Amino acid sequence: MKKKKINELNKMTLGERLLYGMEEAFDHVLKDKELEYKGFKGSIEYSQKDKLFYGKIKNIKDLVNYESKTTEDIENAFKEAVNDYIETCKDIGKEL
Repeated sequence: MKKKKINELNKMTLGERLLYGMEEAFDHVLKDKELEYKGFKGSIEYSQKDKLFYGKIKNIKDLVNYESKTTEDIENAFKEAVNDYIETCKDIGKEL
């Protein structure tokens, strides 16, 4: 680890270090991961400021997003968003 990075870590509180580690892990593991459900694809992003994971359904003309405080729940939030989107499209007569 570079000296500058170590100095930055030493100035952080334990909570900040955990968040930093979470974001580092996210950058390497989840950032390129794409969710898929019922033919829809979704992104995963992380907001350190808000301390939550979020994303949006890709390749549709509408904006449908979802969020979760944990990595475990982001997939469920995505599935709920897809199901809600499908139901809304049916209700208004919009083709998928």
